Amino acid sequence: MPIPDQIVLHLGPHKTATTHLQKGLQSASDRLLKHGVQFLGPQNLRRKGRTIVSLFGLDVPFGPDWTRPRHKQFHRDAKRLILSDENFLGALHDGDGRVHMPIYDEAPARVAELVRRVGPNRVSVYLCVRHPAAFLTSAYSQMVGSGHQVTVDDFTDANPIGEIDWFPLIRGLSEIDGLSGVTLWRFEDYAALQSTIVSQMVGPHADLVKLPKGASNTGLSQRAIDVILQAPAGDDLKELAYWARRRFPSGTGFPKPELFTEAELALGQKNYTDQVARIADLPRVTLLRPGKTA
Repeated sequence: MPIPDQIVLHLGPHKTATTHLQKGLQSASDRLLKHGVQFLGPQNLRRKGRTIVSLFGLDVPFGPDWTRPRHKQFHRDAKRLILSDENFLGALHDGDGRVHMPIYDEAPARVAELVRRVGPNRVSVYLCVRHPAAFLTSAYSQMVGSGHQVTVDDFTDANPIGEIDWFPLIRGLSEIDGLSGVTLWRFEDYAALQSTIVSQMVGPHADLVKLPKGASNTGLSQRAIDVILQAPAGDDLKELAYWARRRFPSGTGFPKPELFTEAELALGQKNYTDQVARIADLPRVTLLRPGKTA
Protein backbone atom coordinates (compact mmCIF):
# COMPACT_ATOMS: atom_id res chain seq x y z
CA MET A 1 0.00 0.00 0.00
CA PRO A 2 1.51 3.39 -0.95
CA ILE A 3 2.55 5.98 1.61
CA PRO A 4 0.28 9.09 1.62
CA ASP A 5 1.56 12.13 -0.28
CA GLN A 6 1.69 14.36 2.82
CA ILE A 7 2.86 13.28 6.27
CA VAL A 8 2.23 15.62 9.20
CA LEU A 9 4.43 14.57 12.11
CA HIS A 10 3.20 15.99 15.41
CA LEU A 11 5.99 15.39 17.90
CA GLY A 12 4.53 16.83 21.09
CA PRO A 13 6.70 17.09 23.23
CA HIS A 14 5.61 15.65 26.59
CA LYS A 15 3.78 18.01 28.95
CA THR A 16 2.82 20.54 26.27
CA ALA A 17 -0.94 19.81 25.88
CA THR A 18 -0.13 17.06 23.39
CA THR A 19 -2.85 14.77 24.75
CA HIS A 20 -5.45 17.54 24.41
CA LEU A 21 -4.71 17.94 20.72
CA GLN A 22 -4.54 14.19 20.16
CA LYS A 23 -7.96 13.64 21.73
CA GLY A 24 -9.58 16.16 19.41
CA LEU A 25 -7.97 14.66 16.32
CA GLN A 26 -8.79 11.10 17.41
CA SER A 27 -12.45 11.91 18.00
CA ALA A 28 -12.70 13.30 14.46
CA SER A 29 -10.64 10.55 12.81
CA ASP A 30 -13.55 8.77 11.11
CA ARG A 31 -14.94 12.02 9.70
CA LEU A 32 -11.51 13.15 8.53
CA LEU A 33 -10.83 9.88 6.76
CA LYS A 34 -13.86 10.44 4.53
CA HIS A 35 -12.00 13.49 3.22
CA GLY A 36 -8.64 11.78 2.67
CA VAL A 37 -7.06 12.72 6.01
CA GLN A 38 -5.93 9.85 8.25
CA PHE A 39 -4.97 10.37 11.88
CA LEU A 40 -2.88 7.87 13.81
CA GLY A 41 -2.25 8.74 17.46
CA PRO A 42 -0.94 6.98 20.55
CA GLN A 43 -3.72 4.40 20.65
CA ASN A 44 -2.60 3.29 17.18
CA LEU A 45 1.13 3.91 17.42
CA ARG A 46 1.99 2.30 20.77
CA ARG A 47 1.12 -1.25 19.85
CA LYS A 48 3.74 -3.84 19.06
CA GLY A 49 4.65 -3.65 15.39
CA ARG A 50 2.65 -0.46 14.84
CA THR A 51 4.97 2.25 16.12
CA ILE A 52 6.27 4.92 13.77
CA VAL A 53 9.57 3.07 13.80
CA SER A 54 7.86 -0.17 12.73
CA LEU A 55 5.53 1.42 10.17
CA PHE A 56 8.41 2.87 8.19
CA GLY A 57 10.99 0.18 8.88
CA LEU A 58 13.30 2.58 10.70
CA ASP A 59 14.70 -0.32 12.70
CA VAL A 60 15.69 -2.18 9.51
CA PRO A 61 18.83 -0.93 7.74
CA PHE A 62 18.89 -0.45 4.00
CA GLY A 63 20.64 -3.28 2.21
CA PRO A 64 20.15 -6.17 -0.20
CA ASP A 65 17.80 -7.95 2.22
CA TRP A 66 15.77 -4.85 3.12
CA THR A 67 12.13 -4.90 1.99
CA ARG A 68 9.69 -2.02 2.31
CA PRO A 69 7.09 -2.53 5.07
CA ARG A 70 3.52 -3.13 3.96
CA HIS A 71 2.02 -0.18 5.87
CA LYS A 72 -1.17 -2.03 6.72
CA GLN A 73 -2.38 0.85 8.87
CA PHE A 74 -2.34 3.32 5.98
CA HIS A 75 -5.76 3.75 4.43
CA ARG A 76 -5.81 3.45 0.65
CA ASP A 77 -7.76 6.70 0.23
CA ALA A 78 -5.60 8.83 2.57
CA LYS A 79 -3.73 11.66 0.90
CA ARG A 80 -2.64 13.29 4.15
CA LEU A 81 -1.38 11.24 7.10
CA ILE A 82 -1.16 12.83 10.55
CA LEU A 83 1.08 10.96 12.98
CA SER A 84 1.10 12.09 16.61
CA ASP A 85 3.19 10.46 19.31
CA GLU A 86 5.53 12.31 21.64
CA ASN A 87 7.38 9.07 22.36
CA PHE A 88 8.93 9.28 18.89
CA LEU A 89 10.92 12.23 20.27
CA GLY A 90 12.38 10.01 22.99
CA ALA A 91 11.89 9.48 26.72
CA LEU A 92 11.17 12.44 28.98
CA HIS A 93 13.03 11.16 32.04
CA ASP A 94 15.00 8.21 33.35
CA GLY A 95 12.67 7.49 36.27
CA ASP A 96 15.38 8.22 38.85
CA GLY A 97 14.91 11.98 39.04
CA ARG A 98 16.70 13.07 35.90
CA VAL A 99 15.12 14.59 32.79
CA HIS A 100 17.13 13.53 29.76
CA MET A 101 19.50 16.35 28.80
CA PRO A 102 19.91 17.76 26.25
CA ILE A 103 16.18 17.35 25.83
CA TYR A 104 15.23 14.98 23.02
CA ASP A 105 18.71 15.14 21.52
CA GLU A 106 18.17 11.98 19.45
CA ALA A 107 14.98 13.24 17.80
CA PRO A 108 16.51 15.02 14.76
CA ALA A 109 18.29 11.81 13.71
CA ARG A 110 15.03 9.83 14.02
CA VAL A 111 13.07 12.32 11.96
CA ALA A 112 15.88 12.54 9.39
CA GLU A 113 15.75 8.76 8.92
CA LEU A 114 11.99 8.92 8.43
CA VAL A 115 12.40 11.61 5.79
CA ARG A 116 15.10 9.56 4.10
CA ARG A 117 12.78 6.55 3.92
CA VAL A 118 9.68 8.27 2.53
CA GLY A 119 11.40 10.81 0.27
CA PRO A 120 11.92 14.59 0.30
CA ASN A 121 9.20 17.20 0.77
CA ARG A 122 6.62 14.78 2.18
CA VAL A 123 7.13 15.28 5.92
CA SER A 124 6.35 18.42 7.92
CA VAL A 125 6.96 18.63 11.67
CA TYR A 126 4.73 20.27 14.29
CA LEU A 127 5.64 20.72 17.95
CA CYS A 128 5.35 22.93 21.00
CA VAL A 129 7.85 24.46 23.44
CA ARG A 130 7.20 25.49 27.04
CA HIS A 131 8.65 27.72 29.75
CA PRO A 132 11.45 25.75 31.48
CA ALA A 133 9.98 26.12 34.98
CA ALA A 134 6.51 24.95 33.97
CA PHE A 135 7.98 22.16 31.83
CA LEU A 136 10.14 20.83 34.69
CA THR A 137 7.32 21.18 37.22
CA SER A 138 5.03 19.15 35.00
CA ALA A 139 7.79 16.61 34.34
CA TYR A 140 8.30 16.24 38.09
CA SER A 141 4.59 15.69 38.61
CA GLN A 142 4.56 13.01 35.92
CA MET A 143 7.60 11.30 37.41
CA VAL A 144 6.06 11.10 40.89
CA GLY A 145 2.68 10.15 39.43
CA SER A 146 4.36 7.24 37.68
CA GLY A 147 5.40 5.84 41.04
CA HIS A 148 8.88 7.31 41.54
CA GLN A 149 9.56 8.70 45.02
CA VAL A 150 11.74 11.67 44.13
CA THR A 151 11.79 14.70 46.42
CA VAL A 152 11.58 18.25 45.08
CA ASP A 153 15.12 19.00 46.26
CA ASP A 154 16.57 15.92 44.60
CA PHE A 155 14.71 16.68 41.39
CA THR A 156 15.75 20.32 41.15
CA ASP A 157 19.36 19.44 42.04
CA ALA A 158 19.39 16.95 39.17
CA ASN A 159 17.58 19.27 36.75
CA PRO A 160 18.81 22.88 36.92
CA ILE A 161 16.38 25.21 35.21
CA GLY A 162 19.20 26.68 33.14
CA GLU A 163 19.73 23.36 31.34
CA ILE A 164 16.36 23.40 29.56
CA ASP A 165 17.16 24.68 26.09
CA TRP A 166 14.76 24.14 23.19
CA PHE A 167 17.00 25.74 20.57
CA PRO A 168 19.28 22.75 19.75
CA LEU A 169 16.27 20.48 19.18
CA ILE A 170 14.51 22.89 16.83
CA ARG A 171 17.73 23.77 15.01
CA GLY A 172 18.48 20.08 14.50
CA LEU A 173 15.03 19.48 13.05
CA SER A 174 15.23 22.52 10.80
CA GLU A 175 18.50 21.30 9.27
CA ILE A 176 17.10 17.95 8.09
CA ASP A 177 17.52 17.59 4.32
CA GLY A 178 14.20 17.04 2.57
CA LEU A 179 12.00 18.09 5.50
CA SER A 180 9.16 20.34 4.33
CA GLY A 181 9.46 22.55 7.39
CA VAL A 182 8.96 22.95 11.12
CA THR A 183 5.93 24.67 12.63
CA LEU A 184 5.85 25.33 16.36
CA TRP A 185 4.13 27.36 19.02
CA ARG A 186 4.63 28.24 22.66
CA PHE A 187 2.57 26.29 25.19
CA GLU A 188 1.62 29.64 26.70
CA ASP A 189 -0.09 30.57 23.40
CA TYR A 190 -1.78 27.21 22.82
CA ALA A 191 -5.27 28.24 23.98
CA ALA A 192 -5.29 31.20 21.60
CA LEU A 193 -3.83 29.21 18.70
CA GLN A 194 -5.85 25.99 18.81
CA SER A 195 -7.89 26.66 15.67
CA THR A 196 -4.78 27.83 13.78
CA ILE A 197 -2.82 24.72 14.77
CA VAL A 198 -5.61 22.36 13.77
CA SER A 199 -6.12 24.21 10.49
CA GLN A 200 -2.45 23.95 9.58
CA MET A 201 -2.19 20.28 10.49
CA VAL A 202 -5.48 19.08 9.01
CA GLY A 203 -6.00 21.39 6.05
CA PRO A 204 -9.36 22.38 4.49
CA HIS A 205 -11.45 20.08 6.70
CA ALA A 206 -10.16 21.36 10.05
CA ASP A 207 -13.71 22.37 11.03
CA LEU A 208 -14.44 18.68 11.62
CA VAL A 209 -12.12 18.68 14.63
CA LYS A 210 -13.56 19.76 17.99
CA LEU A 211 -10.97 19.95 20.74
CA PRO A 212 -11.96 19.04 24.32
CA LYS A 213 -12.84 21.74 26.82
CA GLY A 214 -10.38 22.10 29.65
CA ALA A 215 -7.05 20.39 30.23
CA SER A 216 -6.68 16.70 29.43
CA ASN A 217 -3.92 15.88 31.93
CA THR A 218 -3.64 17.99 35.08
CA GLY A 219 -0.54 17.72 37.23
CA LEU A 220 -0.41 16.51 40.82
CA SER A 221 -1.03 18.90 43.69
CA GLN A 222 1.66 19.25 46.36
CA ARG A 223 -0.65 17.43 48.79
CA ALA A 224 -0.95 14.46 46.42
CA ILE A 225 2.83 14.42 45.97
CA ASP A 226 3.33 14.40 49.74
CA VAL A 227 1.08 11.34 50.05
CA ILE A 228 3.11 9.47 47.44
CA LEU A 229 6.50 10.46 48.88
CA GLN A 230 5.47 9.41 52.39
CA ALA A 231 4.21 5.98 51.35
CA PRO A 232 6.05 2.99 52.89
CA ALA A 233 8.29 0.87 50.73
CA GLY A 234 6.39 -1.90 49.01
CA ASP A 235 3.18 0.08 48.43
CA ASP A 236 1.69 0.13 44.96
CA LEU A 237 2.79 3.68 44.18
CA LYS A 238 1.04 3.90 40.82
CA GLU A 239 -2.27 2.93 42.39
CA LEU A 240 -1.63 5.34 45.25
CA ALA A 241 -0.87 8.13 42.78
CA TYR A 242 -4.13 7.38 40.95
CA TRP A 243 -6.03 7.73 44.22
CA ALA A 244 -4.14 10.82 45.44
CA ARG A 245 -4.68 12.66 42.16
CA ARG A 246 -8.43 12.34 42.61
CA ARG A 247 -8.51 12.87 46.36
CA PHE A 248 -6.37 16.02 46.25
CA PRO A 249 -6.88 17.50 42.74
CA SER A 250 -4.72 20.49 41.87
CA GLY A 251 -6.51 23.74 41.23
CA THR A 252 -9.35 23.02 43.67
CA GLY A 253 -7.85 24.25 46.92
CA PHE A 254 -4.76 22.07 46.60
CA PRO A 255 -1.86 24.12 45.15
CA LYS A 256 0.60 22.72 42.65
CA PRO A 257 4.21 22.26 43.78
CA GLU A 258 6.56 25.23 43.65
CA LEU A 259 9.96 23.96 42.60
CA PHE A 260 11.91 27.14 41.95
CA THR A 261 12.93 30.36 43.68
CA GLU A 262 12.12 33.79 42.28
CA ALA A 263 15.70 34.10 41.03
CA GLU A 264 15.48 30.75 39.25
CA LEU A 265 12.16 31.70 37.67
CA ALA A 266 13.68 34.95 36.41
CA LEU A 267 16.59 33.02 34.89
CA GLY A 268 14.18 30.58 33.27
CA GLN A 269 12.13 33.39 31.77
CA LYS A 270 15.22 35.15 30.41
CA ASN A 271 16.53 31.95 28.84
CA TYR A 272 13.14 31.04 27.40
CA THR A 273 12.63 34.46 25.82
CA ASP A 274 16.07 34.24 24.25
CA GLN A 275 15.50 30.69 23.00
CA VAL A 276 12.18 31.57 21.35
CA ALA A 277 13.72 34.61 19.65
CA ARG A 278 16.58 32.52 18.26
CA ILE A 279 14.18 29.79 17.16
CA ALA A 280 12.04 32.31 15.30
CA ASP A 281 15.07 33.34 13.26
CA LEU A 282 15.87 29.82 12.07
CA PRO A 283 15.32 29.11 8.37
CA ARG A 284 12.44 26.73 7.52
CA VAL A 285 10.86 27.32 10.94
CA THR A 286 7.44 28.93 11.39
CA LEU A 287 6.64 30.21 14.87
CA LEU A 288 2.90 30.65 15.32
CA ARG A 289 1.87 33.69 17.33
CA PRO A 290 -1.61 34.84 18.42
CA GLY A 291 -2.99 37.54 16.16
CA LYS A 292 -0.41 36.90 13.42
CA THR A 293 -0.75 35.04 10.17
CA ALA A 294 1.74 32.20 9.79
